[in-house]
Amino acid sequence: MLCWVLILPFVGFLKAQENPVVIYAQVGGTVTLQRYRVEGNADNVYVNWYRGSDTIPTIMKNPQSGIQKGEIHVFQFIEMKTHADLLSDFSLQISPVQHSDFEIWRCVQHVLLATTVNTYKLYHDLSPFPDTIYTSYSSSTVDIPCSFFSNIPWSVLKESGFRGGSWSFTPLSDPKSTQSLLSLSVDPVVRWNITQGANNTIKVKGRELKDHDLSIRNLPVSENIRGVYTCDLKFNTKTLSSEVTVEVLKGK
Repeated sequence: MLCWVLILPFVGFLKAQENPVVIYAQVGGTVTLQRYRVEGNADNVYVNWYRGSDTIPTIMKNPQSGIQKGEIHVFQFIEMKTHADLLSDFSLQISPVQHSDFEIWRCVQHVLLATTVNTYKLYHDLSPFPDTIYTSYSSSTVDIPCSFFSNIPWSVLKESGFRGGSWSFTPLSDPKSTQSLLSLSVDPVVRWNITQGANNTIKVKGRELKDHDLSIRNLPVSENIRGVYTCDLKFNTKTLSSEVTVEVLKGK
C-alpha cells in the first residue's frame, strides 16, 4: 500500500497589538518607550526597535552579541545620529528627542518560535509659546495661548488616557494666591467650564472646543490680569503643563 506522509511546516506564533501606544514628548527632552515583557528567559529574548518604516533596527539586543546600535539614520536626505539607548529592561530611551523621532516606533521581540510586536506613536505634546505676553490698556482683550502641537483626534487622546484639564492664575501681586479659572470636561463634548464656586478677579468665559486650541479667549485687559497662567492637561500617567506670564504695559 502506498502511503502519503504530509509534513506541515511549523509556523511561529505572532502576537501584535491593534493600536499604537500614544506617547508625548518635547523636542530636546527625554522620552521612554516601555518594553512589554514577554514569556521566557529574558536572556534569550531578541529585542529589535525600529523607527517608522525602517527595515534595519535603530537599536537591538541580541543574546549572542549584546546591544547593537545603528549610528546613522537618514531623514529627508539629512544624516542624523540616533540618540536612542536601551535601559536595563531593554525599554527604549530617546534623548534628546529630535523632530525626526516623531514617528511610529516598533518593538519586535523574538523568543524561541514566538514573535511579539508592539507599536508606539510619538507625538509632540504642547505647542511652544513665548514665556511672557505683553498687552496694554489700548487693547480691549487678550488671548492666553495653549494648544496641542499635533492635530491629534480627540478620540485618540481619550484612548491614550486623556482625562481633562484646567486653567489656573497666580497674580504677580500675590504669588502665594492661586485661583482656579476653568476646568476641561471631555464627555459628551470637549468644553472649558468656569470653575464653580470660585471668587475670581479674572473674568474668563467657558466655551466648547472645536479644535485643539485650548487658549483662554478674549480676556478683558485690566491691571488685575497681570500674573502667571497655567494650562494643565491631565492623562492617566502624566500631566502636560504650559505657563504664560501676562504683563500689562502702562501708557505714557
